Amino acid sequence: ALCVLGFCALPRALAKCNLYMFLVSLAYVDLSGALAYYYTGSPKCIADAPHFSYSYYLAVTNIVGGIGGVIGSLLFHEIRHWTFRKAFWLTTAIQVLASGFDLIIVYRLNIKVGISDEAMFLFGDAACQQIAQQLAFMPSALLNSLLCPRGAEATVYAILAGFQNFGLTGASILGVFLTSELGIRSSPHQPGGCDFSQLGNALWIAHVILPLLCLPLTNCLIPNKHMSTGVETQGGAAELGMDESPRSPAMSPAPSFTSPPQSSASRSLSSTPSASSENFSSPRFGIYQDSLEAHYTQLVDDGIPIVMRGFDPLG
Repeated sequence: ALCVLGFCALPRALAKCNLYMFLVSLAYVDLSGALAYYYTGSPKCIADAPHFSYSYYLAVTNIVGGIGGVIGSLLFHEIRHWTFRKAFWLTTAIQVLASGFDLIIVYRLNIKVGISDEAMFLFGDAACQQIAQQLAFMPSALLNSLLCPRGAEATVYAILAGFQNFGLTGASILGVFLTSELGIRSSPHQPGGCDFSQLGNALWIAHVILPLLCLPLTNCLIPNKHMSTGVETQGGAAELGMDESPRSPAMSPAPSFTSPPQSSASRSLSSTPSASSENFSSPRFGIYQDSLEAHYTQLVDDGIPIVMRGFDPLG
């Protein structure tokens, strides 16, 4: 229902992009709670697990995640000449790749090849997820800014932020529902104790299959235009070659950095005889000059110091 209302309140091109952002946020189901319990669970809860301390888990997630965000910004600078569709394809690919590191740790494949859980987590989910989030945020922000109607920026951005926050909330609810349906239990005090045997299946569904299902939607919801082309234009959806409802005459015009044309009042003022250069040779100006020279000479004779920078009435 909210998506339908979005098509009623927003231009069609912007509503389609907003629908895609909402579906992508909703499809990447949030399993952070189950994963946090798995990574930090005690040996009493789960025997074969990483058993990270809370300080290591939180420090690595925040510090490496911040570095990953910077890397994502640098990567976006390198792909700024790509199309919007390819940028979102890359975002989904990195998200799936980050989930692959989680699957490796959950299935204990890294231990079989001699890689520690700390190293796998350090270069895997902690960094790749932030890179993917940054790469997803920057193209979406650029696309929304290009398609946003002039004169209604604050309202449109509030609507878009509300939709994406609602999608993230829905992803959290779906994550709780999925873990409950698969029987994933994270507390030894629950009936049956801790059970993470289905965590791998949950990761396949929530972080691999559902995000990949959103890839075909880019062909019908995201414009196949280069991001650099959009940056170089001044307008919104018209320059991107997409349909948009006609702007109201009350909307402000596109910003321009060129000098405004000279008004009729300024033209008439500059064309008056008093401001023209030929009037400096008129008899009236000669009278003013003689009076100023006499006054200046009298002040000099009286010994009064006079400082007049850039002007010499006698010269």
